[in-house]
This record gives sequence, C-alpha cells and structure tokens, in this order.
Amino acid sequence: MQAFKIDFLLRAQKPIAHNGGELYGNTALFRRIKIVTAGGEVVSLPVVSGNAVRGSMRDYCALKFLRALEKRSGEKAMLPKDAFHLLFSGGALKEASTAGDVDFARKLREAIPVVSLFGGAYGNTIYPGKIKIGFLIPVVQEALHLIPPAVRPDDASIPSMHEIMSLDMYTRKDDANDESKRTFLNDNDALFESNQMIYYSSSVAAGTSFYWQ
Repeated sequence: MQAFKIDFLLRAQKPIAHNGGELYGNTALFRRIKIVTAGGEVVSLPVVSGNAVRGSMRDYCALKFLRALEKRSGEKAMLPKDAFHLLFSGGALKEASTAGDVDFARKLREAIPVVSLFGGAYGNTIYPGKIKIGFLIPVVQEALHLIPPAVRPDDASIPSMHEIMSLDMYTRKDDANDESKRTFLNDNDALFESNQMIYYSSSVAAGTSFYWQ
C-alpha cells in the first residue's frame, strides 16, 4: 500500500475553545503540549488534538455512509448498539467472538469503508485504521520550526503564541430570580439560594492559522 502525506494550512473562522481536561477553579484551560523551541526553550504550546479532528471526520463519514445505504435500499438504516458505536466512536473491546477471524476482518473492511479508514474495536479485536491524523499546530513564532517551509504563511508578522490566546468570561443567569418564570417553581425550591454561575474558558483567536498533517 502506498502512503501519502498531506500538509494543510487552516485558518480559524471563529474563536476556538478546546479543553484538554485541565481545569483551574472555574476556568477551562486550552489543551497544550510541551515542545522545545528552535532556541532550546521548553514551552507549553496550545494545540487542537488530532483525536478531536479524527472524531469529527469519523462522524461525518459515518453519516454519509449510512445515508448512502438508505438511499440505495430505500429503508431507514437501523444499527445495533455495537455497530452504532463502531461507526461513530470506534467501538469497544468485548469478550471473544468471531470478530477476531481474519476473513471476518477482511469482509468488514470491504463492506464498511469508515472502519477501514479510521479503524475501531469490535468483539475482542482492534482493527487499525489507514489514516493518521496529527495535531493542529498554530502558526506562531514558537512553533515555526515544526512547520514545513512550503506551507508557512508569507506574512512576516507571525504572532507569538501568547498573542493568539484570550480568556473569555461566560455567565449562566439564575432563572429562579425572573418573576415571570419563578411562578413555575415549587415553593420549597424557591427558598434555595441563587445558583448563578460565572466561568471562564481560554480560546484561540479567530483568524489564527494552523498547520495540520
């Protein structure tokens, strides 16, 4: 099988918030990985996980596949739970089954291109995918040495990673304080204190360029 490497330069049309599971109080921090800059300094670079992009691509392809089946058969595509999770989330390992059979694996890959492309787990077997998806790396001064010269922007004013980040505040108002809605609230519950919340999320600015492989 011949392998191809494709380099992309993407631009964010909107601010991107992408939490890596790290919270600081009521603040969701942007996902970061440690890199060594060209000057030898270790920094925490904001990136978008390749796995997140992979999940979005898998969902899109799975939906296209199922809609094509529906169009061909004229019937609604209904899936058992294991098949549903295999297509949309990569499945999960379970106890021994015929899924480990080589002929079964070949037929599965031939019949369902989504599984062949992205891989997945079915029964007690993991099927490797054909595609490898990298991080979305922001085009910033600290990461320029990680980006092939052929896809770097021509703009000489490439920002620092600190310039593309912002901390955005969000609030969730307490509807129990709205008299027009409060009438629908149980009298006992109406005595509880306000649950209005303020929280923060770090994001990458709209217009930021990303290198993706």
